[in-house]
Amino acid sequence: MERSDLPYREKTELFLLNENWNLLVEDHTSYLMFPGWGIDENEKNSIEASAIRELKEETWLPIIWNLTYGWSVERDWFPERANNEKRKKRYKKYKWEKVHIFTWKVEKKQVDIELNEEDSREDISWIDLDAAIVKHQEYSKTDHINTIWYREAQLNAINSLKEIIK
Repeated sequence: MERSDLPYREKTELFLLNENWNLLVEDHTSYLMFPGWGIDENEKNSIEASAIRELKEETWLPIIWNLTYGWSVERDWFPERANNEKRKKRYKKYKWEKVHIFTWKVEKKQVDIELNEEDSREDISWIDLDAAIVKHQEYSKTDHINTIWYREAQLNAINSLKEIIK
């Protein structure tokens, strides 16, 4: 089978604001990561169900606004990305990812963000939207060409949150 014939692995990505209008991010010092992950087989007909499950698994945060579906963006694997066994298997099975982007406003009432071991995040924090935009733009300068559209979609999601709070 040709790579162009492979399906995309679908996942959700959540852009979450708290009551202070800060964004939940994981800063990897070369890119920003947002909560979310793969859509389970039983969720194929409801990507919203996947987004809600990911929200609960990764952040334990309650939703106080309705889920807002933004858009989807597809990004293709580049061979260098298949740099460990898990990614090598996915490289053979998928073109890469179709990412469904959602926005929410959440309450930050729990004491700490508790994560299960599988979904563990090292540098998860709430940051100002303007700071997120600056970091995202800076980090995007060194991205692989195959990630440009995906990074633009992320930046659009952050900017759409800025429009909400105006």
